[in-house]
Amino acid sequence: MSRRVHIGLVVYGAVLAAAMVRINPALVGCAARQTPTTPTAVFGGAPFRGRAATALSAPTFVYRGSNARTGFDPVNRFTGPLKLAWQYGPVNAGIHAAAKSSPAVDSSGIYVGADTGDFYALDWKGTLRWSFHVDNAPQGIHATAALDGDNAYFGDYKGRFYALRKDSGDLAWAIQLGETIGSSAAIVGPAIYICVERNHPFDGFVAKLDRRTGELQWMSSWLGDQSHASPTIDETRGALYVGANNGILRALALDTGTERWRTQLDGAIKSTAVLVRDVIYVTSDAGHLYAVEVATGQIRWQVALSGTAKGSPSYVPDEDLLVFGSNAGTGKHAAGGHVQAVRAADGAPVWSIPTDLGDMRASPTIEKSTDGSIAWTSCGEHAICALDTRTGAIRQQLPLPAAFTGTPTLFDGRMYITLFDGGLFAFEP
Repeated sequence: MSRRVHIGLVVYGAVLAAAMVRINPALVGCAARQTPTTPTAVFGGAPFRGRAATALSAPTFVYRGSNARTGFDPVNRFTGPLKLAWQYGPVNAGIHAAAKSSPAVDSSGIYVGADTGDFYALDWKGTLRWSFHVDNAPQGIHATAALDGDNAYFGDYKGRFYALRKDSGDLAWAIQLGETIGSSAAIVGPAIYICVERNHPFDGFVAKLDRRTGELQWMSSWLGDQSHASPTIDETRGALYVGANNGILRALALDTGTERWRTQLDGAIKSTAVLVRDVIYVTSDAGHLYAVEVATGQIRWQVALSGTAKGSPSYVPDEDLLVFGSNAGTGKHAAGGHVQAVRAADGAPVWSIPTDLGDMRASPTIEKSTDGSIAWTSCGEHAICALDTRTGAIRQQLPLPAAFTGTPTLFDGRMYITLFDGGLFAFEP
C-alpha cells in the first residue's frame, strides 16, 4: 500500500469516527448539543426553524405548583363537590410503567403530553387547538410541561427537549440531550433545569439550558444511575436537589452544576423532593420517607412507610403535615396501598387510609377548603378522592374508568387529570 493511500485511509477513518460521535454522543459516554439546523421538511406536524430565539416571558406553570415542588396550590379553594365537565381522548395507551404527564394549565388553556408521542393543546371546552407529534420516541412523553407566557417546554423518551409556541404549536427550538427524559423542567429566570437519562449503561445528569435559545449552559457530573425525578429549586441558597435510582440524593449549585453534598438513602429515589424552609422531604422505593437538611445533606429523620413509595409527598402549610401514597409492601405487584399523613416536624404518623390500588405513584395536590385543607389524590384502582388533611376522611370520591398515577392540576376552580391508560378529564364545581 502506498504512503499516500495509507494517509488517506487514516484521515477518512478519523473523519468517520468524528461524525459518528457527533451523531451519537453516547459512543463516548456523554451528551452533546444538537447542531442547529433549518429543515425544509415538516417536523412534528409544524414547520419550524431549529434555533429561533424566543422572548423571555414570565413563567405561568411548573410541575407541582412551584419550583419547591410542594404540591400546594395557594390560589384554588375547595367549596364543594366536583362533577365531570368534559373528557378528551384517550391520550395515553398505558405504554411503559412510568407515571404519565400531568396537565399543564394557565390562562391560555390546557397542555398535556401523551405516551403515544403526541403533545396536545386544548381550550377550556376540551376542544383540540393543535397537536405536535415527537418522532421515533416509542414510549412517548411522560414529562409534565413547564409554561411561560409564550412557550411550553418538555422532554420526550428519546432524550430530546422542546420549546413549542403555545399559540400555534410551532417549534421554537429543540435540543438532543440524552437518550431519555421523563423529568419535568424547572424555570428560573432565563434558565431551564432538566434531568436527563442514559440507557446504555444506565446513568443520568442534570442540564441547564438558556430558555430563549435552548443553548446548553452546563451539564452536571454523572449521577450514577437514571433520574426520573424532577429538579427541586432552592433560589435562596442557589441550589437544586435531585435523586436517582441508585438512592443518592444530591445538592448541586444552580450557577455551575457542581456538587455541594450527597446523601445515600436506602432505595431508588423515584420521587421529586419537596422543599419546605430548610428541609427537603423525599420518599424511597424501599419504603421510607426522609427529611434531609438542605445545608448539609444530613438526615434529620426517617420513617418506615407501608411499602414502596414512588410519588412525592405534598405539604399542608396550615397543619405542617405531609400527605403521600405508598404501596402495601415492597414487592413489584402489591395487593393494595395507603394514603398517609405525617407531621413534617418529626415524621410522627397522623392518619392512614387503605386503598385497593397497588400502584400508588400519584402525588397529591393540596388546596384550602372552608374548614381546613383538602388533598386530591388517587384513593383506589378507579377513583380519585378529596381527603380532609386533618383526619383522612373522604370529602368526595370521583369514579374513574382507569387508574390515575399522576398529579391533579387545579386552575380557576376546576381540576384536570390524565389517566394511566385513558383520557384527559376536567372536573368543575
